[in-house]
Amino acid sequence: MTLRETKIQPAIKTLNNLQNVHSLQDVAKALGISRSTLHDHISGAQSHEIISTEAQFLTPRQEVILESPIIFLAQMKCFPSSQKVRGMAAKVLRQLHPTVPIPGDT
Repeated sequence: MTLRETKIQPAIKTLNNLQNVHSLQDVAKALGISRSTLHDHISGAQSHEIISTEAQFLTPRQEVILESPIIFLAQMKCFPSSQKVRGMAAKVLRQLHPTVPIPGDT
């Protein structure tokens, strides 16, 4: 859990406690949280960390496999484009898991 998350959880509990009648702005200010961030969390928004983790389709092990050819190309001053890296990642994913659908593949 991030530092921001550890601040947001008590703020949400304070707002949800019916005995405490506090405005969103007062709670955010008292706990050092942006009012809009607190509002987003109450509304069900997910943190950027969670969203990016869910969007990742390679495991850390597969990333290590992908890393070597990228480093080799960089050492040869042949920097691969993001499209090329995505293609290489898809190839690694297909080799280890041929039946897994690849995001963005048509």
